[in-house]
Amino acid sequence: MHSDIRTIINLFTNASFSVALRLSPSFLLVVSLWTAVSLGDEVAPDTNAPGAATEKVLEGYETTFPAMGSTMSIIAYSTNEAQATAAFEEAQREAARLSNIMTDYESDSELNLLVANSPTPMPLSKDLWNVLSASHTWHDRTDGAFDASVGALTRLWRAARRAKSQPNSEAIKNAMILCGWRHVQLESTTHSATIDKQGVKIDLGGIAAGYIIDAVFQVMIGHGLNTCLINAGGDIRCGNSPPGRTGWRIEVAPLAAKSRTGANAKSTSTDSQPLRRIYLSNSSIVTSGDLWQFSEFDGVRRSHIIDPKTGIGVPGPSVVAVIAKQCVDADAAATAISVMGLQRGMLFASHQSDLEALMVTRDPKTNELQYRVTDDFPSGIFDEK
Repeated sequence: MHSDIRTIINLFTNASFSVALRLSPSFLLVVSLWTAVSLGDEVAPDTNAPGAATEKVLEGYETTFPAMGSTMSIIAYSTNEAQATAAFEEAQREAARLSNIMTDYESDSELNLLVANSPTPMPLSKDLWNVLSASHTWHDRTDGAFDASVGALTRLWRAARRAKSQPNSEAIKNAMILCGWRHVQLESTTHSATIDKQGVKIDLGGIAAGYIIDAVFQVMIGHGLNTCLINAGGDIRCGNSPPGRTGWRIEVAPLAAKSRTGANAKSTSTDSQPLRRIYLSNSSIVTSGDLWQFSEFDGVRRSHIIDPKTGIGVPGPSVVAVIAKQCVDADAAATAISVMGLQRGMLFASHQSDLEALMVTRDPKTNELQYRVTDDFPSGIFDEK
């Protein structure tokens, strides 16, 4: 999960008033929608019109709850409040269930039990098997840029950020010895896994949130709520367009939360401007970057995303946005492209038929804005000034 996303949701519950809800400031996307419009119309129905009393009105409902160490927000359109409530309750249970399986923070999670069981094979639940299988696929697909076996490095850098002290080269080297996807063996006939080296730890932070959002999306679909949007810490999946709209309005946010000034400034006022405003439906978008989660040592800004080949955070500032059908794929791809960097990452993205990507960064030497986008990424606003 990428916790650098800011979401601002404007809910127009009827024609007479509006409510603006601001969630955590650790979000990068802006989602705007209009609720309580009649089916197929762009405005609220005239309640004085003949037959208006029997017309079903599609209203927007929203719920927000803690999930995966962040906040999950779900918006859905329904003509029935009870339908929306039941779906939200099941969605929250499903998110909690899957989070408890895949977290690396709880010693009794299924993921950490697998780690503790090393080097003995362990049968896996369907969901953990699915996520580890997807991790394997993306590791191979990205030539190792996506690597869920960097848990030892993740823990090292978490401690460094808390202590505000950079780990020394020896500590990084020792942690890298305990990384490597080759140490994770998956047995498809028994749906079991083996970590063949003790000390190797799994971090699903770059893929699990996408999987959980996909699962929550299926809960909403199962309740007949096809017009919905799920957002958790920067991973978004949306269904059908809101009524009367061409899609869910999303703004891919900037390199910096605010401009910097002074002789050593590394960002300009344009860094705080939205990169693109697009409309999406029946797809997923994940934005990865270092807007909020980063370390800065010796004047170098580094993301919380670890490069498995160097053992240190990806240099920033940078923003990567990936659009794909499944959120799990957008999540993994955004992580991998961040690790690959602008040239290699966007070359990779341009050869993928199932995703579109955008990446923006600044050249550390010239401070020039560098921008790349795949051919079919939705057009929108971009300010190059």
